[in-house]
Amino acid sequence: MKNFITLLVLLMLIISCNDDNESVISATNLNVSSNAFESIRGKWELVSLDSQKMDATIVPPTTVTLEFESDLNEELKFFLGGNASCNQYGGELLKLDNNTIDFVQLYATEALCPEPSWNEFEAVYFSMLFNSTEYSLSSESLTLANDRETLLFTKAKE
Repeated sequence: MKNFITLLVLLMLIISCNDDNESVISATNLNVSSNAFESIRGKWELVSLDSQKMDATIVPPTTVTLEFESDLNEELKFFLGGNASCNQYGGELLKLDNNTIDFVQLYATEALCPEPSWNEFEAVYFSMLFNSTEYSLSSESLTLANDRETLLFTKAKE
């Protein structure tokens, strides 16, 4: 019996690490690399968005933020949230590993912006953000992208 418990504990330890000995945290269908999360944790500001649909790079009309945080209270969860000019948004990080990103339970408030062009900007931003499937980091910038669209963020000054 003692050998069985020792074997079970050893098996659990082996399963909890990936090939690089980097821990991967799994809870409520999460597949979030702890090292990857720590590299994007914090507040980011949108610099530009680039879409093949629009054949243009767009600069946001106001400060647009994206923030990644975790909650360890009841169960481990990783969140994203921010301000998209007029509306707040958020959701849960479902996957963050090997330059792949995925979200779940996304939401956005529905306030009207003072300028009609801001409403159009937010619709494009939310679509691009919520459809992002990959991410990359380089010094102080974060890029979220899919096949046709790219969002470029810089680390917000504290």
